[in-house]
Amino acid sequence: MISFRFYVYLTILIALILGYEYLTLNQVTDYPSIFEWLKTIIPSMKDFNTSTEPGRPISYWLGVGGFGVMCITNLYIMRKRWGLFAKWGKSAGWLNFHIFCGMLGPVLIVFHSNFKVQGLVAISFWSMVICATSGIVGRYFYIQTLTKRANLKQNAANFEKNFPSFVAKTVNLKLDNEDYDHIYYKTKAYAGVSVNSDAYNILTSFMFMLWGDFKMMIFLPKGHSAFNKKIRKALKGYGKLYQRITYFDKTNKLLGYWHSFHLPFAIFMYLVAVIHIVAALLFGVNR
Repeated sequence: MISFRFYVYLTILIALILGYEYLTLNQVTDYPSIFEWLKTIIPSMKDFNTSTEPGRPISYWLGVGGFGVMCITNLYIMRKRWGLFAKWGKSAGWLNFHIFCGMLGPVLIVFHSNFKVQGLVAISFWSMVICATSGIVGRYFYIQTLTKRANLKQNAANFEKNFPSFVAKTVNLKLDNEDYDHIYYKTKAYAGVSVNSDAYNILTSFMFMLWGDFKMMIFLPKGHSAFNKKIRKALKGYGKLYQRITYFDKTNKLLGYWHSFHLPFAIFMYLVAVIHIVAALLFGVNR
């Protein structure tokens, strides 16, 4: 699977190459242009118009490429919702490619417009920028939620598995499963994590956890009258684990709200882009 970091570096490299070309073709610098060099070695490119103005060949094909790349982002959505290409690669790899196209598309469109974003196109452009930016932010929280929540759940399960033997070795105390369930329940409440946390909204859960943080700063959970400071510190760590698990559960719900924000901008971007393309074709494009 191609890493997301590779896609980021590739996008930066393409942006730098295009930036270099635009500086040379617009005569901002005296360095040689790659296009001009190609014209000297490829006879068919001898009369190629290297103007970067909108509507000229370079701008035209960058626009085609940018819109095409943005359309390719929908392959991930088709796979996710309709199961197409489900047997091809991993979901995380498709998500990385989806975000890569979402980054590369705006880069190509910026150079397609020759950094002149005006009128109706500006609405589509900024919708695309918001869509791409929110996609990168959404990917970050999505990956963090999946990976960290899984790790935290595993750590909490390991704690519950090893805690009885830890107690027996530390204070030579044996309790039954019901006692330990009660201890875990009280520890979660101490950390501000309600057993019925799903019944609370994000703000209420946050306030409970904030109160839990305050309590953890002042005193350790009791757990049991026979527990010493060492065991109570271990329980405090368990409480913090469940506090973070609850945080990620709530963050997962926020991702649903994020999708509601992300999708309308994407739809509007495609709609205005299609209007722009149709208008350009109807009124003619200099190529």
